[in-house]
Amino acid sequence: MQPSSKALKSLRRTLGSMSIVFMAAAGFGPEAADADTRPSGTTTLTTILDDIQDQANAYAKTQSRLPQVLIINNDYVRLQTRSEPIPYERRLFYYMQSIVPGLPHKKFSSIRLGMGSSYGPTSLNPQAFHLDDHKKCAVIAENADLSSQSLVEKWIGEAGKYRLKPTINPGPYAMMKRSVWHEVWHCLDPEFVIERKKIHKDAAFERALAIHQSEMFADVAATLTMAAQGDQAIMQQTADIRAVSSRWKAPEMMSIYRRESDAEFYTAAIYYTTPGHDAAMAHIRSVGSKTLKSYTLNDIGRIAADITRKHALKPDEINAMVAYLGTGKGSSAFVNQYKARTEQAKARVTVETRERVIARPDNVPPSIDDILNKTSKTEKQAIHNAFARSIAEAAKHGQVPLQGVMNQLETWRHALHTDDKPRPDLERKLYIGGLMLGQGMLDSLIRGKNTAAAPQPRP
Repeated sequence: MQPSSKALKSLRRTLGSMSIVFMAAAGFGPEAADADTRPSGTTTLTTILDDIQDQANAYAKTQSRLPQVLIINNDYVRLQTRSEPIPYERRLFYYMQSIVPGLPHKKFSSIRLGMGSSYGPTSLNPQAFHLDDHKKCAVIAENADLSSQSLVEKWIGEAGKYRLKPTINPGPYAMMKRSVWHEVWHCLDPEFVIERKKIHKDAAFERALAIHQSEMFADVAATLTMAAQGDQAIMQQTADIRAVSSRWKAPEMMSIYRRESDAEFYTAAIYYTTPGHDAAMAHIRSVGSKTLKSYTLNDIGRIAADITRKHALKPDEINAMVAYLGTGKGSSAFVNQYKARTEQAKARVTVETRERVIARPDNVPPSIDDILNKTSKTEKQAIHNAFARSIAEAAKHGQVPLQGVMNQLETWRHALHTDDKPRPDLERKLYIGGLMLGQGMLDSLIRGKNTAAAPQPRP
């Protein structure tokens, strides 16, 4: 059935009156529910994405050159139902057409690949797509079904010869939120993105330099936004993670791409945004927390742009970094500073294990259908039953089946993001459950007797 904004507003009203917090406190609810501070009315993921989108668009309206920001909510993509089950990619097509009517096929194909295509969320690549003809900018959000610890490990766990174990936990949804703000700031960037677009893709070095400036701007603006809104730790954490990745993870790109023609060859330099974060932290110390809290997005954009102009890597610094990473030799002032800063970061956010990192074969990843076919019937049935129980509990409180599904997703995510220990069991349930939802394997549960249209973004 075709989603509608009216259905979403109805869904939110119902969820608000019969929230999962009430269900948990009353002693019933989805599998493993806890009494907690989850927001009533919707899932935490949707609350975060809606809030960021609202802030971004309120700011964009004050700047004539900026596009409307549309953050893709993967829950909404997967929860669409029709008379017959349809695969995930088809659901994504209907979703994108509902928010960007007339979206060109080429752009949709790029967004489809960014969302993981038929390979699922393990291939998801957060990014921003400027849809200039529509004056909109679509954002692919980071996977909310991985904890912040898991996302840090995904970034730097395999940086170097031996596996690195992260020693930091940025907190519930923090790494996902940081990624979303980063992509949103690419949408709200009136300067560096434009300069980046002017450079031909074959001009590898010049393009890498422009991409680096664009990435530093988005990175610093993202963490400065979060710092202004109460999370100052994310700035230091991101600075250190970027440093470790630059020194020990990104250099592998130098063996895959060509220096003469591929900007990706310079990945270690492109994403070395650490100097910008360090400068932003110095700025915060100079102005104080009270001033920081008063910053608007306009202030943050201006400050991040100024920091980028002053602290982005210079051409000779990029060349020195690449030479050092390629040969292991170099003793210039910049290289010595780079080595010291990256080693400091590695010691602060990781501990090295003695488990060797094994290079993964460059094979086509398995498709969603491949993964689900290899998943045991017992595991799939257990996940099916968990959603069925949640739907049954939702019905007792006047909620439609779709709300029961969202309640279960929220319950698993809440436990995942608030547990201090890694929870691969919950990540697995969310992963396989998400694939089952996306492929229509749970459509019969969602349609049920008391049917609701799938939610879609607010108008």
